[in-house]
Formats: sequence, C-alpha cells, structure tokens
Amino acid sequence: MNETLKSLIEEELTIRGKSHFKEFEEKWQDFWEKNKNSSKDVLVEYNRFRLRNLHRSKVKRPAALLGFINDFHFPNFQTYGLLKVADVISLFCQGNQTSEKKNSTSEDVDRVCFDLVQDDIHSILKKLPKGFKPDLFWDSQAAHGHVHPKGLTQAPFPSFAGICHVHSGPAVKSVCELFDFVLPVGECFSDSLSYGSAQVLNLPFGLNWASFEFDKENDQENRDIDVSITFSKTDDLVYGNLRNLVVSELQEIKNRNSSLSILIESGLDKVKYLEVLKRSKISLNVVGLNGPYNYRTCEIINSGALLFQINHCEDGISLNAEENFQDGEDFVLFSLVHLETKILHYLDNIEDRERISRSANQKLENEYTYENGFLSLIKNSKDFSRPELKTEEDLKPGFMNGVFMWQQFNKPDTRLLGAAVIGTHLSEFNDLKFYGNLLAVFPELLKSLGPDFIKNLIAKKNHELATKLDFKNPMQVAVDIYSQSMDNAAMCYNFISLALEFGWANLQQLSQIAEQAFNGFLFPDYNRFWLLRSCYNMNGQSTSELSNIRYQTFDLKILSADNLQSEWIAYRDYILTLCKLGASQPVNV
Repeated sequence: MNETLKSLIEEELTIRGKSHFKEFEEKWQDFWEKNKNSSKDVLVEYNRFRLRNLHRSKVKRPAALLGFINDFHFPNFQTYGLLKVADVISLFCQGNQTSEKKNSTSEDVDRVCFDLVQDDIHSILKKLPKGFKPDLFWDSQAAHGHVHPKGLTQAPFPSFAGICHVHSGPAVKSVCELFDFVLPVGECFSDSLSYGSAQVLNLPFGLNWASFEFDKENDQENRDIDVSITFSKTDDLVYGNLRNLVVSELQEIKNRNSSLSILIESGLDKVKYLEVLKRSKISLNVVGLNGPYNYRTCEIINSGALLFQINHCEDGISLNAEENFQDGEDFVLFSLVHLETKILHYLDNIEDRERISRSANQKLENEYTYENGFLSLIKNSKDFSRPELKTEEDLKPGFMNGVFMWQQFNKPDTRLLGAAVIGTHLSEFNDLKFYGNLLAVFPELLKSLGPDFIKNLIAKKNHELATKLDFKNPMQVAVDIYSQSMDNAAMCYNFISLALEFGWANLQQLSQIAEQAFNGFLFPDYNRFWLLRSCYNMNGQSTSELSNIRYQTFDLKILSADNLQSEWIAYRDYILTLCKLGASQPVNV
C-alpha cells in the first residue's frame, strides 16, 4: 500500500473537531483526485473513509448498493469504476460467507450482511452507516444464480439489473418483475424483456461484459504470435458448435501455412492469458448466444491485438455484431470460408491492423468505460418515478423472489430455498393459484419444509383434503392436489411435468392428456403468478439429450418471447414435445 495512503488512514484516527476534519478531508480529496486512476487501493480506502465519515462530510456523492455480483469479493473489475463516481456498499448474504467474510471486522464498513429470508430492503437500510442513503441498487449478472433482497421494487430508490445470461430461461423473465430497470447485454433482447414490470435500459455491453483488467497497449513490433485462439472446443449449446468449427479451421490454416506462428491454447491462467494476447497480432473470438460481445471481445481489444470475431446466431434472434464496434473500423468480422484470406490480409497490412485495433482501444477507453455506464445509471435514478402498484399481486415481492430462486434449476440449494419462500406465500392466493402453484413446487417444498408444513398449508384451504394425504406416496399426494381442479391449465401442466419427471404415468397416456388439454390452447389468464414447472429432468431420458431438446424447444422460445401469450406458448409446446418424445416408452405406475 502507498505510504501516503497509509499515513492518511493513520491520521484519520487523530482527528479532533470540525475544522480539523475539513482540512483532512480536503487533503484526502486532493490525494484521491490525483491517484484514483492509478491505484485500486486508493479507490477502496477513499470509499471506506467516506462511509466512516458521511455524517460529518460536506462533500456529496451519489450512493450505490451492490448486490450478489460482489457477494464473495468486493470490489472487482466490474465495480472499481463505480467507486470512482459514487459511495458504495456491497451487500452479502448471511450463510454464504467465505473465509474472507467470516474474518471481516467492524472496519469493513463497505460490506453489509443480510439474511435472505428474514431481511427485506427496508430492514437492510437500517443496517447501513449513518448518512448513507442509496440512490440505486445494482447487480450486473442478476439472472444467473444470483439472489436478491426482497422488496427491491418497493425501495425508496430504483434497482438496476444487468442481464447477460439471457438464455437462462424463466429466471430472466422473473428478474423483470424483481427490478425497476433491466439492462440486456444486447439491444436485440430488449423486446423480450420489455413486457414485465421493469423498464429496459440499453447501455453498451449491458454494463457487464467490458473487462478492463489489462493495460492498454498497442505495441505491434514485439508481437511474435501471428494468430491466437485462447478458448477450447465445447459442447455448450449457446455456441452452436461454432467454437469447435473455428478451432478446427484454424488448425487447418496452421497446417497449410507452416511459416505462420499460430497458437491454439486454452485453460490459461490469467498471467499466461494476458501474455499470449499481448504477443498476438490477431486473436480470434467466438461469441455465443449471449449478446453481440463477451469478455474476450474487450480483453483482446485492450491487449492491443486485432480482434477477429464471429457470432453464433439462432433463428428469431437478430444479434447485431456491430452494435458498438464497426467491422473494418474497430474489429474484423469473419466467416469460416473467408478466415484464412482475412488473416493473411491483415498480417500483411500492419497499418490497417494497427489502425483498427487502436480505434477499438480508444472507444473502450474513452466511450465505453464502466464510469460512463454508472453515470448513466445515476442519471436514470434521479429521473426515476416508480409507477403505482396496480394489483394485489404486485404486493407479493417475497413470492416473486422465491420464484426466481426456485427457477435456478442448476443450483439445488437455491432452488430448495426458493420453494420454501414460495411456500410461505401460497396461502395468499385464491384456491386455483394456491393448488396449481403448490403442485409446481411440490417436490422441492416437500424436501425443504417437509410434509407437516404442506399438510398444514392445505388445511387452511381444505381440512378434509389435508387429513387424507399420505406423504409416503408422493405421487398420490400430487394426484389428490391435481384433483382439486383438473380442468385448470396450470394444474394440468404441472401434474404432467411431475409425471414426466418422476415416471408417474404411462407416457402414451400422458401424451393423449396433453394433446387434449393444450393443443392450440392459449391460456388467456396466464401471468407470472401462475407457476409452471418446466421439466428439467425426464424419467428414462438422458440428461444431455433432454438438455438439447430443452434448449431448442424451450429456452430459445422463452428467450425470444415478447409477450405473455408467446411465453405461455413456449411452455405449452415444450410439454407437448416431451410427451410426444416419450410416447413410445411406456412407464409402469
């Protein structure tokens, strides 16, 4: 740590009186202004100084609360820029403590712990340092496995969510009910996020993908690698086999051009990765179905190498690879057919190569910085006026938090917690939604809160039903719940999904039931408060095959849905597809 910084921290302990503090604050302010762009320690310690002394400071700055993006470590490259323009407190969840957080002390004024179940945003506000009044709440990767404080849409300030994992299915749609603003990583996803409660805000990279970890360089003379690839082949569906094809094609180019220095290497640690990019004249990037750019886009640009990029696209989703950068001006778009020709051209034309890489570098450094993005959030927070709540269901923020967590199918513990939260809100709904939603979360609720909780819950609605339930036979319990309204679309959907998942019925029979119930049915009453259990596991079906079917027939359809009706159709057609798939595989009950 810088010696001047150390002395400032020590001097703060000796302050006596208002005049002494004013003089000391001016000294700190001057030091910060001169060093904020060169030292991360200065940003961190200035923020802590501010938080300790807000109650007596005359210097005003915006204030921001950070969500799960910094749950395990604060700050990181995504939030250093925020420290330049605002006072910042990072929230972290009780029960998620790493050794770093368990060893934290009262001096960590920039970290505030909250309980995911017991706390809401209003109780969290009471834990903040004196004088800290948030202007906004921010989470840059809100849809993918993150958890959020309850009641963000009832806070006295707006909440903003970056959505980069746009293919995360129903959880993406739920984020649009939990936050006031959502920031898609690409403008092509704006329509699919626009019909929830949140407003769509378009900023470069969704204020997420840009990575500024590397020093900005453009030294073309000492680059001894002509072309590099720093990723591996993958079966990840969001890349649509494109990574594999690009790696194979570059290997063929290498075989045909022995005089070229071509490096194909993956799994590099950060130091080696940075070294490879700084030594590369050209570096290739493949972007999957998560927007027009990714972290590697910016990392290649920042290293001074020339970015060659190709984007995977899917039908119905119009990615624009030139949303922020222009082909031939800031980077080079390539196809597999013309890759070799373009590589040879730009290796022979150093002036073009340097011009393009420099242009992109300058855009990142001057236009697309995190600081500029956060200033946009701050401006929007000042202009924000929350609309009035319209329905009784709008008053159930805890329920929607539970729904979002329950939809994290790849995080079992989070999903169980979500089911438990949902369970505590089910009795607030009318009978149809109560039984339908109970059926949707039944397995997770049974595991998280147990049969007595479910029996007591049902007894509030139907004491006779509750007394006859036999939880030693979960299938029969599901049948008994389903029998309360077999004509209801959500009830039928959730029972069929459970039956597919656990092998509770003959698949031919299920297929017939599904065809009769859902073929062409539009479910006009569908909204986000009807829970639908989208099948993640299917009895007798391999996980990899089901994942591929789910991605093609459900995730992509949910991703492109731009209204509630098309969202329901995605659910409907997915369950019909699964029933038809298994119709020839009878399962004994």
